[in-house]
Amino acid sequence: MPEFTCQTCQVVLNEAEMSKHISQTRHKSLLYRSETLDCEQCHDTNIHQLIIVRYGGSDMSMFCESCFSKEQDKPVIQHTMANGSILKKYPQYVKVRDMECFDCGSDENLNFVISNNKEYPLANDYIVCNACKSGYDDISGLKFISEEDEGFLYEFLGIPREKNVKKGSFKGRGRRRKVGRGAGGRGGRRGGGRGRGRGRGRGRGRGRGRGGAKDNSRGGSRASFRNDGGARNSNDTGRKTNDSNPMEIIKENRIVSSKIPDNIIINTGDSSAPNSNSKSSSGKSKGAKNSVKNDPKPKNSKPNKKPKKLAANTETEKSEAGNGDGQKTGKSVKSDSEKKESKSKADKQAKQSKQGVKDGKPKDTDPKDDKLLIDKSKSSKPKNDKPKNAKSNDKAIEKSEKDQSGKFGKKSVKTGKQKNGNDSKTTKSNDKSKDKPKKNSRKDFSKDDTIINPESISTNLEALVDYVSKKSTNLSYDSMDEYFREMCYSLYLEELYENNPIEKFYIEWWTKDPNRGYSPVFSYKEEMDTRLSKKMQAVRKSPFSMNQGFILNDGLDKLWYGYVDGNTVKKSKNYNEKIIILNIKLYPWSNEPLPTYLKDFSNLNILPCSATATRIMFAMSNLNNPEFIKMVLGKTPIKQIKFANHVNYTKEFNDSQKKAIQSTLNNSITVLQGPPGTGKTSTIVEIILQLLENYHTFPILVVAASNIAIDNIAEKLLDKYGNSLLRIVSAEKEKEYPEDHLLGKITLHYKTDQIISDDMKAVKKALRTGYGSHVSQNQFKKLVSSQARASEKLVANSKVIFTTTVVAGCAQLKSVAKMPVIIMDEATQSSEPTTLIPLSMPGVKKFVFVGDQNQLSSFSKVSNLELSLFERVIKNGTYRDAHMLNVQYRMHPYISAFPRKRFYNDLLSDGLTVEARTKEGIAKPLLLWDTEGKAPESTVRNHQKQRGIQRFQKSAGYSYQNTGEAMRVLEVLRTLVLEKNVPKDEIGVITPYRAQRDVLSEWIQGDELLNPHNEEIEQEVDKDDIFSDGKNITVNKVSGMMIASIDAFQGREKDFIVFSCVRSNEQGTVGFVRDQRRMNVALTRARYGLVLVGDFQCLKKGDDNWNDYLTSLEEQDFIHRGDKFEY
Repeated sequence: MPEFTCQTCQVVLNEAEMSKHISQTRHKSLLYRSETLDCEQCHDTNIHQLIIVRYGGSDMSMFCESCFSKEQDKPVIQHTMANGSILKKYPQYVKVRDMECFDCGSDENLNFVISNNKEYPLANDYIVCNACKSGYDDISGLKFISEEDEGFLYEFLGIPREKNVKKGSFKGRGRRRKVGRGAGGRGGRRGGGRGRGRGRGRGRGRGRGRGGAKDNSRGGSRASFRNDGGARNSNDTGRKTNDSNPMEIIKENRIVSSKIPDNIIINTGDSSAPNSNSKSSSGKSKGAKNSVKNDPKPKNSKPNKKPKKLAANTETEKSEAGNGDGQKTGKSVKSDSEKKESKSKADKQAKQSKQGVKDGKPKDTDPKDDKLLIDKSKSSKPKNDKPKNAKSNDKAIEKSEKDQSGKFGKKSVKTGKQKNGNDSKTTKSNDKSKDKPKKNSRKDFSKDDTIINPESISTNLEALVDYVSKKSTNLSYDSMDEYFREMCYSLYLEELYENNPIEKFYIEWWTKDPNRGYSPVFSYKEEMDTRLSKKMQAVRKSPFSMNQGFILNDGLDKLWYGYVDGNTVKKSKNYNEKIIILNIKLYPWSNEPLPTYLKDFSNLNILPCSATATRIMFAMSNLNNPEFIKMVLGKTPIKQIKFANHVNYTKEFNDSQKKAIQSTLNNSITVLQGPPGTGKTSTIVEIILQLLENYHTFPILVVAASNIAIDNIAEKLLDKYGNSLLRIVSAEKEKEYPEDHLLGKITLHYKTDQIISDDMKAVKKALRTGYGSHVSQNQFKKLVSSQARASEKLVANSKVIFTTTVVAGCAQLKSVAKMPVIIMDEATQSSEPTTLIPLSMPGVKKFVFVGDQNQLSSFSKVSNLELSLFERVIKNGTYRDAHMLNVQYRMHPYISAFPRKRFYNDLLSDGLTVEARTKEGIAKPLLLWDTEGKAPESTVRNHQKQRGIQRFQKSAGYSYQNTGEAMRVLEVLRTLVLEKNVPKDEIGVITPYRAQRDVLSEWIQGDELLNPHNEEIEQEVDKDDIFSDGKNITVNKVSGMMIASIDAFQGREKDFIVFSCVRSNEQGTVGFVRDQRRMNVALTRARYGLVLVGDFQCLKKGDDNWNDYLTSLEEQDFIHRGDKFEY
């Protein structure tokens, strides 16, 4: 079974095929069952630099070349990419790393148990700890091999002992605890091991390895864990790296923008040449803190074993480019010869900086720079600039914003120029009040006021969104790059409309392949506090994820789309503050040259993408099916084969349904239109059954924008294929699918919980409750790993998988090698970008769109995101003969009459009679209660927290309500429930506006007749598509009755629907109530009875469709007027 995933191209292969793939492509980063392969010391993920080593039968570890060079013991065998064995042996390494007692879960004092007792067979990897060992005393034929035994791994892994390894070669080393084994460290033997306390894991150190404390305490302390070894990041530059500091490689391989904001000073670590062997005055660097992911140094580079010299940590140090009058202070003392050498090299560098970059060298920084100051109070100023305090800075920002008001983006901020010159010394500020060093004198990074607040871009962004929204949508494209850029541009606007960009950062530009990516630097504390809850901060090393999408904007109209390819968290060496350094690699279609020419960063915006946007861009990079590419470009007719297969249908179907099923069996792309009540769910189920039983085709993925649509299909297959079905929901919705839910036992999270250990269940429970802060990073990592292994098995054994369009891009489905059939229900409600997520899955042979262009599509403030791919292929004519299901089985014929004629041009017919939809005591299945202008509308402020640009819009957060109409709705409901004996769970209340929805919910909840038991309001939020307005997808339930917006009710039906129209004014303004698709949805939800409550004249005056509809109701005597409701 393929178990390795290439993180660069996402191909999933077995170890032999992946070894060949990596050797040919030189891709670097791999996943094994959703776990990144990395150095257990510094987290280097470059597979070409990693080594698995085994110390006889005592220990097995994985290092990068740099960390391995520091090891004292010589292993008996090494496995690398060069000798082609590292992937083959990686499962053995994981097996050793994750050993724990089968009984109690402990990972200390372990024993491998071999059973020669036929009556008591054991697993071939059975492990017990010393504490649990006594429980096996009464069982004969058991052999216990302690992990202290030199032959432990030979027995545990079933490998032969090397002939040239003498007994006692690794005596005393013992098995070290690996990453993922808890807190603590590697170390010397219990009671005095040697080492530097650099290890990690829970072990009380064993052997002479790193991590041993000198006393009897645990080998590697938490403090030593936090100061663990150096991280590296190389980006294929072929240059030598500095092992002690991840900032070294950034300084070496990337250009700092020619003008750095005042609040950021680059303080270099050494004025000597790159190969200088000078010693550090302050000792060896402790390296990066919590390196999350790093590209390693080049394969042929050698580790720097000698420490680098560090410059003095003081702002008043003399600058080569300054006036020479500053005082010289600091701990570092240079000899005269060193000073001369430093000065000559600095002069040379200054000349180079004026000429630009030569031979790929940074033009502003020395390759040995290893210090980063994030300190606004110690800004570098040009010689003639006057010092400014915080207030004057604020005024400058305000003025700058006014001057640049015509631009879209952050406004330029004046910052002091930092002259290029001697990079080994910090540029001195000319503010005389700061000539003397101040102890701990600094401002927090998070309070930086030289970076512009997003409010400054609000007006222009709103105008741009408005412009794009009015721009006509393309129905076809000349190239995929053009298509991707347009989709991503709209995606950026929608994301920025909802979310806040990062306000404080600076960027390191890359020198080699400068347009391939860039490295932004952020405040660790601010980003963690902004993006993660407290309990998640305890288990996550960084707020950003590998492969997360990032969008860079130059403040005007240029955008660069990329993803996180490296993620490092480290401590700034100058001050007690952590920073995050990301490597952002650009997507191929983002081919605009990066703005390395910018003078400062104040005009730039960086937007980390949501999970949905990240999945969309990732899907774009993986869309390679030729048929689907033609469909997306929209210029080539989609092939439609018409052939009558011999099909044994499982039940009776009408002709239109049979044609739809036949089309799916014959074609790679099928577009199926399903008007309300036409049995599209039954048709989809039959398609699945035919593919499974007669064509033996699986797995089949069924997706939709809403969970309710997915559940309806899954429920119909539950009895026959229950064990082969898998329902995947987003993490946020797992609680809505407990074990007792109809689909609860086929959900992935339920099935996974049946497989993972009790310890992991406890960790998962702690994360969901208020005890997440007690979960360690190692426990969290182990939970993720164990869940991934369980999910992979469950997915592999499933024949039909159900999930939403967006969740189809989740990690759990990454292991699927082929997904031959994908069926998308409610295709018009999935925005086109999200449709690319299932469309780009591997091995797709058939894609079936099921939707209705006459019903609501996804809502977005950007027009490109409102048009679904389903609608576009019909509008551009490439799919010429869409199959329409033409018989409706839901509505009373009186209710369906107007929609059938107006919205479906009389192509839709009734499949049932009036008698079949008549309820006793209900004389009129269709009725409008006219408020006669006595219940005027009112606007109300929505107090929901606004995000992104919505915060600055005057119109944001407003809605309409009508309390007079709400009183009449309650009277209608009392009549239905108390007089007509209609079950409350067969009643739905719909309205166009969320404010009215909430008023109705509160009033129904407080009504003693409708809610005699005073039940609370239950809320259900459906859909995972960010491009469907989240405010319109909330469904409220009170005492069994469902209250929702029209948009949220699409895909649902009830016996009786009460429709509150809300709008009532003299002008006849009805707003989006006039939208004919919304009107169609509202009028087609009821099976037996539809009661509308609204202002007859206002609605009639406001829209032609409403005028015609109300005229037809009046002609049939379906209008009721008066203060008392009669039904």
